Amino acid sequence: LPILFPNLFAGIFSNNTDLITYTTWALRIYMAGIFSLGFQVACQQSFMALGQAKVSLFIATLRKIILLIPLALILPKFLGVKGIYIAEPVSDVISVIVTSVLCVITLKRIFSEMEDKS
Repeated sequence: LPILFPNLFAGIFSNNTDLITYTTWALRIYMAGIFSLGFQVACQQSFMALGQAKVSLFIATLRKIILLIPLALILPKFLGVKGIYIAEPVSDVISVIVTSVLCVITLKRIFSEMEDKS
């Protein structure tokens, strides 16, 4: 709901129209990549269930540690304060792409190993 009605959520915490306007923009940007996180969490949990703890740990740390922290430090140098807000969706989208590639590669390898044992 925050991506659909960010001004409603911002209005809960402030009556300042300038702050609500800025927060409305920031919430839309910040939440832009959130749609894809369900797939990443599902893949991460699947790797845990398949005994691929190292891959699962990598995926778990990829989004918030490996990508977000450097992006939050680098992007503001080029984009100003907006770079901090843009870092989150960029991190989300990159992590989902990496997770998707890892998921396909790892599952193909696991299924091929299962076929070889049959």
